[in-house]
Amino acid sequence: MSYKYVNFSRFGLLFVVLAMAGCAILPGARQEPSERVSGTLTAESGELRLLPCDGSSVMAVADSANIQQLFEQVVRPGRQSVFVDMTVRTLAEWGVEPVEVIRLQQSLSGCADQSHARTQWSVAGNGLEWRMQIGLAGMQWLDQGTDSVGLPVPIITEEIPGSAIGFQALRGDPQELWLYPDACFEQSSGDYFHRTARLVRDGQTLTGCAYQGLLP
Repeated sequence: MSYKYVNFSRFGLLFVVLAMAGCAILPGARQEPSERVSGTLTAESGELRLLPCDGSSVMAVADSANIQQLFEQVVRPGRQSVFVDMTVRTLAEWGVEPVEVIRLQQSLSGCADQSHARTQWSVAGNGLEWRMQIGLAGMQWLDQGTDSVGLPVPIITEEIPGSAIGFQALRGDPQELWLYPDACFEQSSGDYFHRTARLVRDGQTLTGCAYQGLLP
Protein backbone atom coordinates (compact mmCIF):
# COMPACT_ATOMS: atom_id res chain seq x y z
CA MET A 1 0.00 0.00 0.00
CA SER A 2 2.84 2.34 0.86
CA TYR A 3 4.48 1.80 -2.56
CA LYS A 4 1.27 2.62 -4.45
CA TYR A 5 0.62 5.67 -2.28
CA VAL A 6 4.08 7.13 -2.98
CA ASN A 7 3.67 6.70 -6.76
CA PHE A 8 0.24 8.37 -6.73
CA SER A 9 1.59 11.27 -4.70
CA ARG A 10 4.39 11.88 -7.18
CA PHE A 11 1.96 11.78 -10.11
CA GLY A 12 -0.41 14.13 -8.31
CA LEU A 13 2.42 16.56 -7.56
CA LEU A 14 3.56 16.51 -11.20
CA PHE A 15 -0.01 17.20 -12.36
CA VAL A 16 -0.31 20.20 -10.04
CA VAL A 17 3.04 21.63 -11.21
CA LEU A 18 2.10 21.28 -14.88
CA ALA A 19 -1.29 22.83 -14.28
CA MET A 20 0.22 25.81 -12.49
CA ALA A 21 2.83 26.25 -15.25
CA GLY A 22 0.25 26.13 -18.02
CA CYS A 23 0.38 29.88 -18.66
CA ALA A 24 4.16 29.78 -18.87
CA ILE A 25 4.12 26.87 -21.31
CA LEU A 26 1.66 28.65 -23.59
CA PRO A 27 2.69 32.33 -23.50
CA GLY A 28 0.25 34.77 -25.07
CA ALA A 29 -2.31 32.07 -25.72
CA ARG A 30 -5.19 34.50 -25.12
CA GLN A 31 -3.84 37.27 -27.34
CA GLU A 32 -5.66 38.08 -30.54
CA PRO A 33 -3.73 37.20 -33.72
CA SER A 34 -2.24 40.11 -35.62
CA GLU A 35 -3.33 41.23 -39.09
CA ARG A 36 -1.81 43.58 -41.62
CA VAL A 37 -3.52 46.87 -42.39
CA SER A 38 -2.60 50.01 -44.30
CA GLY A 39 -4.09 53.45 -44.71
CA THR A 40 -3.77 57.10 -43.72
CA LEU A 41 -2.46 57.76 -40.22
CA THR A 42 -3.49 61.16 -38.84
CA ALA A 43 -2.74 63.01 -35.62
CA GLU A 44 -5.85 64.54 -34.05
CA SER A 45 -5.68 66.32 -30.68
CA GLY A 46 -2.60 64.38 -29.71
CA GLU A 47 -4.11 61.01 -30.66
CA LEU A 48 -3.46 58.87 -33.75
CA ARG A 49 -6.31 57.80 -36.04
CA LEU A 50 -6.24 55.32 -38.92
CA LEU A 51 -8.38 55.54 -42.07
CA PRO A 52 -7.87 52.09 -43.68
CA CYS A 53 -7.31 51.72 -47.41
CA ASP A 54 -10.42 49.54 -47.68
CA GLY A 55 -12.59 52.52 -46.76
CA SER A 56 -13.81 51.10 -43.47
CA SER A 57 -14.41 53.30 -40.43
CA VAL A 58 -11.71 55.42 -38.85
CA MET A 59 -10.04 53.63 -35.93
CA ALA A 60 -8.15 54.87 -32.90
CA VAL A 61 -4.52 53.70 -32.75
CA ALA A 62 -2.89 52.79 -29.44
CA ASP A 63 0.60 54.10 -28.74
CA SER A 64 2.57 50.87 -29.07
CA ALA A 65 5.46 49.63 -31.24
CA ASN A 66 6.90 53.17 -30.98
CA ILE A 67 4.34 54.38 -33.53
CA GLN A 68 3.91 57.82 -31.94
CA GLN A 69 7.67 58.44 -31.94
CA LEU A 70 8.05 57.17 -35.52
CA PHE A 71 5.14 59.32 -36.68
CA GLU A 72 6.75 62.43 -35.21
CA GLN A 73 10.05 61.58 -36.91
CA VAL A 74 8.52 61.09 -40.35
CA VAL A 75 5.72 63.67 -40.63
CA ARG A 76 6.81 66.99 -42.08
CA PRO A 77 6.19 70.31 -40.33
CA GLY A 78 2.73 71.65 -41.07
CA ARG A 79 1.33 68.24 -41.99
CA GLN A 80 -0.74 65.86 -39.90
CA SER A 81 -0.95 62.67 -42.00
CA VAL A 82 1.29 59.94 -43.42
CA PHE A 83 0.73 56.61 -45.13
CA VAL A 84 1.13 53.64 -42.79
CA ASP A 85 1.56 49.90 -43.35
CA MET A 86 1.63 47.80 -40.17
CA THR A 87 0.51 44.69 -38.36
CA VAL A 88 -2.04 45.23 -35.58
CA ARG A 89 -4.24 43.54 -33.01
CA THR A 90 -7.86 44.59 -32.73
CA LEU A 91 -8.93 46.14 -29.43
CA ALA A 92 -12.56 45.37 -28.63
CA GLU A 93 -14.81 48.36 -29.35
CA TRP A 94 -11.90 50.76 -29.30
CA GLY A 95 -9.40 50.54 -32.14
CA VAL A 96 -6.15 48.78 -32.98
CA GLU A 97 -2.84 48.16 -31.25
CA PRO A 98 0.23 48.23 -33.55
CA VAL A 99 2.41 45.12 -33.34
CA GLU A 100 5.02 46.11 -35.95
CA VAL A 101 5.23 49.27 -38.04
CA ILE A 102 6.35 48.12 -41.49
CA ARG A 103 6.57 51.53 -43.17
CA LEU A 104 5.56 55.17 -42.75
CA GLN A 105 5.66 57.32 -45.89
CA GLN A 106 5.01 60.97 -46.64
CA SER A 107 3.15 60.17 -49.85
CA LEU A 108 -0.52 59.45 -49.21
CA SER A 109 -0.84 57.52 -52.51
CA GLY A 110 0.25 54.27 -50.86
CA CYS A 111 -3.26 52.83 -51.01
CA ALA A 112 -3.20 53.09 -54.82
CA ASP A 113 0.13 51.24 -55.07
CA GLN A 114 -0.48 47.53 -54.74
CA SER A 115 2.97 46.36 -55.89
CA HIS A 116 3.68 44.97 -52.42
CA ALA A 117 0.90 42.43 -52.99
CA ARG A 118 3.03 40.84 -55.73
CA THR A 119 6.34 40.77 -53.88
CA GLN A 120 8.05 39.16 -50.93
CA TRP A 121 10.35 42.17 -50.38
CA SER A 122 10.62 45.66 -51.86
CA VAL A 123 14.02 47.35 -51.66
CA ALA A 124 15.28 50.85 -52.54
CA GLY A 125 18.67 52.50 -52.26
CA ASN A 126 19.21 55.71 -50.36
CA GLY A 127 18.09 58.57 -52.59
CA LEU A 128 16.10 55.99 -54.59
CA GLU A 129 19.01 55.65 -57.01
CA TRP A 130 18.17 51.97 -57.35
CA ARG A 131 15.16 49.81 -56.65
CA MET A 132 14.49 46.10 -56.78
CA GLN A 133 12.03 43.51 -55.57
CA ILE A 134 12.17 39.90 -54.49
CA GLY A 135 9.30 37.73 -55.70
CA LEU A 136 8.46 34.11 -56.33
CA ALA A 137 10.38 34.24 -59.63
CA GLY A 138 13.50 35.71 -58.03
CA MET A 139 15.26 39.08 -58.03
CA GLN A 140 13.96 41.85 -60.30
CA TRP A 141 15.26 45.38 -60.90
CA LEU A 142 12.90 48.31 -61.44
CA ASP A 143 13.71 50.84 -64.13
CA GLN A 144 13.88 54.31 -62.60
CA GLY A 145 12.46 56.05 -65.64
CA THR A 146 9.46 53.89 -66.43
CA ASP A 147 8.99 51.77 -63.27
CA SER A 148 9.00 48.74 -65.56
CA VAL A 149 10.18 45.51 -63.95
CA GLY A 150 13.21 43.71 -65.39
CA LEU A 151 13.41 40.01 -66.09
CA PRO A 152 13.59 37.90 -62.92
CA VAL A 153 16.90 36.37 -61.92
CA PRO A 154 16.73 33.12 -59.93
CA ILE A 155 18.18 33.32 -56.43
CA ILE A 156 19.16 31.23 -53.47
CA THR A 157 18.04 32.37 -50.03
CA GLU A 158 19.93 32.16 -46.75
CA GLU A 159 18.42 33.09 -43.41
CA ILE A 160 20.17 33.69 -40.14
CA PRO A 161 17.34 33.55 -37.55
CA GLY A 162 16.93 36.83 -35.70
CA SER A 163 19.79 38.43 -37.61
CA ALA A 164 19.47 38.69 -41.40
CA ILE A 165 18.10 37.18 -44.58
CA GLY A 166 20.19 37.04 -47.75
CA PHE A 167 19.51 36.55 -51.47
CA GLN A 168 22.18 35.67 -54.02
CA ALA A 169 21.66 35.83 -57.80
CA LEU A 170 22.37 32.57 -59.60
CA ARG A 171 23.14 34.09 -62.99
CA GLY A 172 24.20 37.35 -64.58
CA ASP A 173 26.25 39.94 -62.69
CA PRO A 174 27.28 38.88 -59.17
CA GLN A 175 24.64 40.26 -56.79
CA GLU A 176 24.06 39.60 -53.12
CA LEU A 177 21.33 41.31 -51.09
CA TRP A 178 21.13 41.25 -47.29
CA LEU A 179 18.21 42.53 -45.21
CA TYR A 180 18.65 43.29 -41.51
CA PRO A 181 15.94 43.78 -38.84
CA ASP A 182 17.03 47.36 -38.17
CA ALA A 183 14.97 50.53 -38.53
CA CYS A 184 15.75 52.47 -41.70
CA PHE A 185 14.98 56.08 -42.62
CA GLU A 186 15.37 56.78 -46.35
CA GLN A 187 17.75 59.71 -46.69
CA SER A 188 16.00 61.80 -49.34
CA SER A 189 12.39 61.45 -48.14
CA GLY A 190 12.75 60.67 -44.45
CA ASP A 191 10.30 57.77 -44.87
CA TYR A 192 10.55 54.89 -42.39
CA PHE A 193 10.97 51.19 -43.24
CA HIS A 194 11.38 48.23 -40.92
CA ARG A 195 14.45 46.71 -42.63
CA THR A 196 17.90 47.96 -43.57
CA ALA A 197 19.29 46.68 -46.89
CA ARG A 198 22.83 46.09 -48.09
CA LEU A 199 23.46 45.21 -51.73
CA VAL A 200 26.82 43.94 -52.98
CA ARG A 201 26.97 44.26 -56.77
CA ASP A 202 30.09 43.89 -58.89
CA GLY A 203 32.20 44.37 -55.79
CA GLN A 204 30.43 47.61 -54.84
CA THR A 205 28.40 47.86 -51.60
CA LEU A 206 25.19 49.91 -51.67
CA THR A 207 22.84 50.60 -48.77
CA GLY A 208 19.10 51.23 -48.60
CA CYS A 209 15.81 50.36 -46.95
CA ALA A 210 13.35 47.49 -47.43
CA TYR A 211 9.94 46.30 -46.37
CA GLN A 212 8.13 42.98 -46.53
CA GLY A 213 5.48 42.35 -49.17
CA LEU A 214 2.42 40.16 -48.91
CA LEU A 215 3.73 37.05 -50.66
CA PRO A 216 4.97 34.25 -48.38
